[in-house]
Amino acid sequence: RAVDFQTQISHAFGGVDVVLNSLAGDAMRASLKCLKPFGRFVELGKRDYIGNTEIGLRPFRRNLSYFGVDVDQLMASHPDVAARGLVYVLKGFQSGKFLALPHTVFAGEFAGDAMRLMQGAGHVGKVVICPPHLPAQPETKTGDVAPFRPAEGVQLIIGGTGGFGLATAQWLAEKGASHIVLASRSGKVPAQDLPKLAEISALGARVEVMALDVSNAAQVEAFVQKVASTIAPISGIYHAAVVLHDAFAINQTREQIAAVLSPKVEGLLNLDRATRSQPMQDFVVFSSEAALVGNPGQAVYAAANAFMHGVVRNRRKAGLPALAVGWGAVADVGILSRDVGVARKLERMTGAQGIRAAEGHGLLEDLLPRQADLVEPVVYFGRMRFETMARDLPIVQAPAFSLLFSSEMDADMGGDGDLLAHLANKSPDEAVAILTGLITTEVADILRIQASDVDMHQPLTSLGLDSLMALELRMSLENKFGLELPLMAITSVQNLKDLGTRVYEILQASSANVASERDGLQDALYHMHVGAASEATDQTI
Repeated sequence: RAVDFQTQISHAFGGVDVVLNSLAGDAMRASLKCLKPFGRFVELGKRDYIGNTEIGLRPFRRNLSYFGVDVDQLMASHPDVAARGLVYVLKGFQSGKFLALPHTVFAGEFAGDAMRLMQGAGHVGKVVICPPHLPAQPETKTGDVAPFRPAEGVQLIIGGTGGFGLATAQWLAEKGASHIVLASRSGKVPAQDLPKLAEISALGARVEVMALDVSNAAQVEAFVQKVASTIAPISGIYHAAVVLHDAFAINQTREQIAAVLSPKVEGLLNLDRATRSQPMQDFVVFSSEAALVGNPGQAVYAAANAFMHGVVRNRRKAGLPALAVGWGAVADVGILSRDVGVARKLERMTGAQGIRAAEGHGLLEDLLPRQADLVEPVVYFGRMRFETMARDLPIVQAPAFSLLFSSEMDADMGGDGDLLAHLANKSPDEAVAILTGLITTEVADILRIQASDVDMHQPLTSLGLDSLMALELRMSLENKFGLELPLMAITSVQNLKDLGTRVYEILQASSANVASERDGLQDALYHMHVGAASEATDQTI
């Protein structure tokens, strides 16, 4: 770590014949001075090449040789030479002629410790991270579960003319579905999605787009009979229809409540009754994680999805195929894909982090062949930030969810629960003191020292907090407090107490904006849904 090695080597050995160098700058120059006359300097590093570092020619009067070695270029330009070299090296290790470099080994679960050791230049040689140890998996017999493939017959997607429903049609076609019927109230695919319809047909599936009000029992009965007699019997159903009217329950009209409930409640009951005579292999209901923990402004929507779960469980008790998936926010298709700003606001306000449609289909591909063995036919799939959810959904802190969320909030807040609620009863000075204590603990973890050894009044630079550590601190505080913290908020303050004050100010401003942002988010989602529904009703999120 220091350049005095050059003097030590000269005194001990009078110099060396070969330098294999990976140091840069002054350390590289010191290495060059270690060479005896007629010595060879082999440069293995790249930093000086990239930085165009200059060295004087004076040392070379002693008949030195300089070799620049870039192994990447060797492999690209002379693969035969690289191959011979690798064989030579491997044989050297096998015979014991070559020995491994000094190295420190970390298990995979301690990768963070390995990075901090390297960041602090506390290692000698190499840092090696091994894959985490995984428990032995029980052996499975090949062929026990066949890969998913849609059954012969019609795959009927309710709410399939756009969004996640249309993406599901494409997935089914890729998996070999021969007949796909896309049904919605309008019976029309939006103009911007017509190219995707052509792609589905190009995969070899016969695609029909038909109008259906799934909440009308007579229509559903006639529709099922028509499809079965004119195309093929129905072997798979994917119920993806949804209507949204986001608002607090007290502000909902009777008409709005009925509009949200009907496609999921009456619609699913109608499908269940009308398809009992069909050769059904897959009966899949697209639900929402809102049925599990709720969502501000979506009480009716959550209730509608919860009702669907009951229908699915009753079908399973009757020995019929049924699977319900409570999806999180789907980011790359449907409403959220059309407005990135709304998607980001949704994540900031609710903690819902988007999943990709392909991830959801991968889950279905894994579950559907095993659905008969599932203990519970209702599953949930999404990403969420617990601390943000807990701010607006106290239910997730209830004992019923203790295993699901592993008491993350209590661990993060030292058992204090909802941070904002806890700070609300404190004076500004008390709140800043609490926040400063939490920040001090984070800094201690990053620096790998005891929190009692961190002086909250000492300048951050004096604590040894470099730019990478500051970035790590920022990310940790954002996850812990559920706020957006500019990096300047860390690098521009004098000490940790000042940082605690800054975080308190940001939390206060964020709390004041929560209500107005939530109202704006609900309005944005509602208007986006209404706009989409004007083109094709029953679009999926």
